[in-house]
Amino acid sequence: MDVKKSLFIFLAALAVVYGGYGLGRAVAGPKQGLDYAQYYMAGRMVVEGDGGALYESGPDYQRRAERYGVEGVVAEGERLDVMTNAYPPFVALLSAPLALVPYDVSRFVFLAASVAASALAALLLFAGRDRKTGGELRAAALAATFIFFPLHYSLYMGQMNSLLLVLLVAALQLGRRGRQVAAGLLLGAAAAIKLFPLVLAAFFALKRQYTLAATAAASAVILSLSAMPVTGADVYAEYFTAVLPSQLDGGAFYRNQGVPAVLSRLLTENDVVASLGHHPTLVTVLSAAAAVVALGAVFYFTKRNTDEGRSPYELEFSLVLAATIMVLSKSWEHYAVFLLPAYLFLYERFAYRGSGDGGTVLFLAALSYCVWSFVLTTGCEYRALPYHVLSNIPLSAKFTATLVLYLCVLYVVGRRDEGRYVRSWPLESPASEPGRYRR
Repeated sequence: MDVKKSLFIFLAALAVVYGGYGLGRAVAGPKQGLDYAQYYMAGRMVVEGDGGALYESGPDYQRRAERYGVEGVVAEGERLDVMTNAYPPFVALLSAPLALVPYDVSRFVFLAASVAASALAALLLFAGRDRKTGGELRAAALAATFIFFPLHYSLYMGQMNSLLLVLLVAALQLGRRGRQVAAGLLLGAAAAIKLFPLVLAAFFALKRQYTLAATAAASAVILSLSAMPVTGADVYAEYFTAVLPSQLDGGAFYRNQGVPAVLSRLLTENDVVASLGHHPTLVTVLSAAAAVVALGAVFYFTKRNTDEGRSPYELEFSLVLAATIMVLSKSWEHYAVFLLPAYLFLYERFAYRGSGDGGTVLFLAALSYCVWSFVLTTGCEYRALPYHVLSNIPLSAKFTATLVLYLCVLYVVGRRDEGRYVRSWPLESPASEPGRYRR
């Protein structure tokens, strides 16, 4: 048995055991898909013609939840109320079909659909490769996806990230083939659910795929407004003036692993960890500077590679995602699902397209993946850390892992030897057609 086959067998076993445990916890864990209750409640309001109460809260909301058959959960000895809706009105419209059945049934349907979407995203990542290479890469992608803790956590919390991931991967592959309108529609749908995917429109614009970028922006606006007939304009005003501003800052909470959260834990007084004083203005300034530098570097190399006519297109796409997740003010651990394309495209670059170098880069990326997958996976582990300034180090381990991944991919994308991105699958584009991926 060769080494590669042995490795695949090991990864498959790990995915079955560790991934199976993660899926089991998503089904039966104490949080019971806590966040999904927001989707269901919002969808049920639309179904019952109460869209105007979408952002209702307090005792009235809890009584409505009881009437809908949605109960709060008991986690770590504490009873948690049903969370009030924090998502755009479009999500309520999207969730309405799932609200046509009882809550418990709906939650399991949503969980099953999320697992299927995660698998589909892993398979689509390497669409178009030749049969042998593509088969090996898709097997590795499936295993890596279901070993990845952020996916377990996303399913455990009842988050919609798997749907977003498959929309973004499909948009990437359609854009890769020049099907700009279809790709733009999918990217716009993702941005209408959670705003941050719209950053990718800038990536496609730099690739001179202007139709795709414009379609994404237009469809995001249209879909975002599509719920207005069933909710009314007042709900939109409430979302943009009250709900969205309150949701933009995740603070120092340990599950928040973006630049602003790391700086908040280190430079402002908080209940999570001891800090180096209280400097909220400095946190704001440094966070903004980090976002400009991180995204600016990505877009610089994206534009440069487009001009030269050779581009590691998929790696650049995944790098935009990694940079965005790194600089978001609210970057919960389940958002790291969107790091998977960067890990997997980087693996492909050195395992199937390189000439044997890059061992250090691949090792660092593997370390980053392992930190995200196996380190500090429960709240109890976080809370066991002492209230000391040095605890900032383990509390920010996953942010550090994201930073390492970002630097690894940026290094590969930024190298001048674009000729090393040899074509390993049968995709060609006419050199005369701007904005297309040429090798």
